[in-house]
Amino acid sequence: NEAVTLWALFIGGLVLIGFEKLQSLRATERSVAISMGKLSLKKVFGIGLFQAVSMIPGISRAGAAIIGGMAAGLSRTAAVEFSFLLAIPTMAAATGLDLIKSGFRFSGGEFGLMGIGFAGSFIVAAVTVKWLTEFVKRRTLAVFGWYRIALVGLWWLA
Repeated sequence: NEAVTLWALFIGGLVLIGFEKLQSLRATERSVAISMGKLSLKKVFGIGLFQAVSMIPGISRAGAAIIGGMAAGLSRTAAVEFSFLLAIPTMAAATGLDLIKSGFRFSGGEFGLMGIGFAGSFIVAAVTVKWLTEFVKRRTLAVFGWYRIALVGLWWLA
């Protein structure tokens, strides 16, 4: 539904901006952040629940997982990295479900195309993770919140 997507974009933008403001009111990121290796199972499950909210159209899976990671005490950079690691089983499960639904009926050429798609996706993901982790080391996620709000504004103008 279009209205659900627009509201999710707008509210998600406000959440990103608000969460970054809240983070800036706390002590510096380095002094309060925990490492991924020290996350308890309970905190990891909580981050997964944040990710599950992305089933609502207009909610970013990565954004939800990043906010969940930061809420669990990860630094912004560690939360971004964890979000992308969390995508691996999610995407693998979605791919597996598609393969099962198709009954594994692929021609040799289709398997080749799937391999090319996998390799291309892996390369783009690696570059994106590197860029985004470098970006969040220097800037906040609020820019993505403003971007989401601007998208809603552009839709209303169109």
